[in-house]
Order: sequence, then structure tokens, then C-alpha cells
Amino acid sequence: MQRKKILILLFSALFIGAGLWGAHAYLKSKIEKAIYASLSQYDVSFNKIDVNPFRRRVVIEDLEVGGFLKKPQNRLGAGKVTISDVGLSSGKVSSFHLKADLIDLFIEGWISKGSNQSVVYHAASLKYQKTNDDIILRDIAILDEEGLPAYKFSEINFGDIKKKDGLITSLTFSLKGLLEDSEAGSIKQYALQEEGVEKRPTPEKVDSDPLPYALSFLYERDLDVAQHILRALHFGIPRLDLTVKADAVKWSKKVDGVFPTSLQQSVEGFQFFVPLERLQKIMEEENKNILAVRQEFGLIKALGGNDIQGAYKFSYDFDREDKSIRLDLDLDLLRNFGVRFDAVFTNIDPSYVTSVDEVFFVKTIELKDFNLSYMDHGLMEKGFAFRAEKNGITEEKIHENILAAFDEAMGPQKTMLKMEAHEAIKTFLKNKNSISFSLRPRLPISVGEMTQLILVSPSALATNLNAKIVGK
Repeated sequence: MQRKKILILLFSALFIGAGLWGAHAYLKSKIEKAIYASLSQYDVSFNKIDVNPFRRRVVIEDLEVGGFLKKPQNRLGAGKVTISDVGLSSGKVSSFHLKADLIDLFIEGWISKGSNQSVVYHAASLKYQKTNDDIILRDIAILDEEGLPAYKFSEINFGDIKKKDGLITSLTFSLKGLLEDSEAGSIKQYALQEEGVEKRPTPEKVDSDPLPYALSFLYERDLDVAQHILRALHFGIPRLDLTVKADAVKWSKKVDGVFPTSLQQSVEGFQFFVPLERLQKIMEEENKNILAVRQEFGLIKALGGNDIQGAYKFSYDFDREDKSIRLDLDLDLLRNFGVRFDAVFTNIDPSYVTSVDEVFFVKTIELKDFNLSYMDHGLMEKGFAFRAEKNGITEEKIHENILAAFDEAMGPQKTMLKMEAHEAIKTFLKNKNSISFSLRPRLPISVGEMTQLILVSPSALATNLNAKIVGK
């Protein structure tokens, strides 16, 4: 009877063991497939992968990931990656806690073509969660090469994600982070120390208050015209009362081969609220000349510098047949001033140019037309009134001082352009409307020749370049 019980226990143990082994193998296979499915779109290599399904943990050593952001040159390397608390949904990874150390990141064309980004981080950690159309990253911490906090975010949220042909066409984005970390010592939890692994040095605690900030916007992408749009953009640092808003930020670019033929940028309805009282207090604490600081901030306040509103637009268009480029810039700050600029450059061979930055270094480039205008929307009147009151002089006297300073800077020689400029400035100071400067050479002139001409004989501006300055 006793022998029978022992046999039953042995068979039960074997059955349970086989069941556990089967469950282990099944879960391990499911997790491995989910991990591989998530990384299948990239060029991935690693030295070793260890999957523990019961602890829901994956450890990858010497990981290399290439080809992300649709660029084969981009790469991400990590000495060790620990993925724990892995959650699965419909055979795909839906949540995990990631830790990585010895991170090497390279991104081609981070801002523009040629502006590559290559950085090394000591360690990083984040928590990932994916629902139907939302991706949430929490408790994000990144340490720099010295093991000190580089970035820390409490939450990054990508919501209402919509795609077309595999490309994201719209989403909502929000971010909450800290500009400074007063508890840098607590970052040690992200230093990825495992049992049996030699502990790395932990950053010392930094005696500074954390400065929470938030960023949010709605992203839209029009695939037909290759346009990107950020709507309802909002950035704020509550403790500093600093706010940046914009109704819409738009940009688009068209490329013919490798040469950019069109670039459009605009910011509609932006508002920049600056806490001048707080900034003035900080400056007074750091500057011994308190009176000078108060005078400067007094001028900024008088000019309405604490609440800046307006719009911005920039465009660049290349005409391949004409071999010409047209630039347009329009900046309008409500209640202050506006600036308009446009220029046309010709004789540009696109075979020598691969980016907008390189265009103006082509030796053969020629100037055909140049216009620059300043429109006053009340800035001059506020500025003159402030200076007149502070210095105890009349506005007319300020005008005289400005004209005298201009005449002295231009030298004793009388030229048509100097006299024209003097009258233009005089008219502008009186009417506070606008002042404009233009160059319209009779024949296009190379930028190199124009620069040399101005240095050798400034008076040639009026004759050879048909320079005009007009005040209204």
C-alpha cells in the first residue's frame, strides 16, 4: 500500500513537472515570438537572449538595432537590455518594463541633412503600455556617460494613432517631464544593478528643486502634399508661469532626387508669455548693477515683452528650368513690429547641391533681387516714450541723436545712398510706419563679386546694385 502511494506521488510529480515544463516552453515560445515580431521590421542582432516566462523577463546581451525611422544608417546599441513584466495581448507585446545600459545611439539627419546625432548613454529605463490606439511610456530616466541624469519624464502619451499605408497620419501627443531632478540619487533604481553583478557608482544627490513642465499637441500628416501639422501646441512650465502656444505649426518639403525643390514652414497664432517679474528678480540676485537691470526690464515691459503674439511664415522654392531659388520670410509680432524679406538667387546648378544649407556656398550663385522691410506696429512709439521719460528729453531729441549716430557711422563722404538713407530714416522716425531696403542689380551678380564690391566701394551699392532705401 505504501509502495502504491509512493508510485502515485512519483507519477503525479512527473505529470506536474511535465505540465510545468510544457507551460514553460509554451510561454517562452509565445514571448520569444512576440519579441521577434516587434523587432522584425528592423535589422536586429544580439549575442545572447535569455527568456524566463514565469518571471516574465527577457535579457538580451550586446543588442544592435538598425534601420529605425526608415533610415538604414540609424542604429541603436546596448550592452545589456532587461525586459521585465512582459504582458501579451493577441500574440503581441502590450506592456513591459525596460532597462538598458551602455547605450550607443546614432541618428542620421537628426534636424536636417548632414546634422547627424551620435550620443552615448550610461543607462536608461522606462515602462511601456499599449492599448487599442494608445502608447504610454512612464517613469522614463536616461543617464549620461558620467552616470548623471540627462533626461527624466514621468509620462509620454501617444494617443488616437491613425495610419495609412503604414504611415502615421494623425495622433495626439502629451509629455510630462522635469527640467531638473532634485532626487538624482534615486536614479540608482535605473542603474540596472542585478544580483551578482558589480554595482556601478550612483550619482550623488543634487540640491535643486525639480521643475515640472508639460508639452502637448495634435499631430496631422497630409500624405498627398507631404505636409506635417501640429495643432493646439502648448508648452508650459507652471512654476515659472512660462507658456508657449500656437494654433498651428506647419511644414512640408519636396525633393527631386536628392535636391530639395520646395520647403514651406509656418506658425499660426503663436503666443509666448514670459514671466518678466520672476526673471527680473533672478537677474537682480545675480547682477550687482540692480539699477541697470531694472531699467532694461522696464523697457521690455514697456514694449509689451511679457506677452508676445504673432505669426511666422517661411518658404523656399527652386525652379529647375530657371536655375533660380526664391526665399520668402514673413514675421509679424502683433502690437510690436513686422519683418518681411524676399530674395531671388540664380545660376544654381542642382548637381552640386544636396541640401538647402549648401545652396549659398555655390560659387556661381548670383543675386537677382533682394528686399527687406520693417513695419512698425507700435514698438517705436512705446520705446521712444519710455526713453524720453527716463532720460528727461523730448522724442524729437531722440530722433536727432539717432540720425547723428547714423551719419557718424556712415563717415564724412556724401553719397546718393547716404543722403537717401538719411531722409528715409528721418521719415520713418517721424511717421513710425515702415522702412525698406532693396537691391535690384541691372544684371544678376555673383555673391562673391557683390561682397567684394561692397568692401572696396560701399558707394557702388547705389550704382552697380541699384540699392534703394525708403521710409514711410
